[in-house]
Amino acid sequence: MPDEQPFLLLRKRRNFEAKNIYHMGELLSKFELLDAMGKQELLDYLDFLISRRKKKKEKKFDYEAYRKRILTISTWSDEDVAPVEEARQLIRNSY
Repeated sequence: MPDEQPFLLLRKRRNFEAKNIYHMGELLSKFELLDAMGKQELLDYLDFLISRRKKKKEKKFDYEAYRKRILTISTWSDEDVAPVEEARQLIRNSY
């Protein structure tokens, strides 16, 4: 039985490749039926799909990076806020 496994994997791979070759041939024959504008639109759409796929892979949430970024945010004391409040009141009163 263990000797049959590589054969089955090879058979599955050949079947997969054969299906892909068929689909590529079908895709190319349909592509040739399009005019220049249609071909460009199709190529642009394929680029869009590929870029979207790459973005999905990149969007993995990094908890440690988020935690470090949050910890670097400063907090203001009442003394820090007081000059800003004074300036706000002066601006408000000047109108």
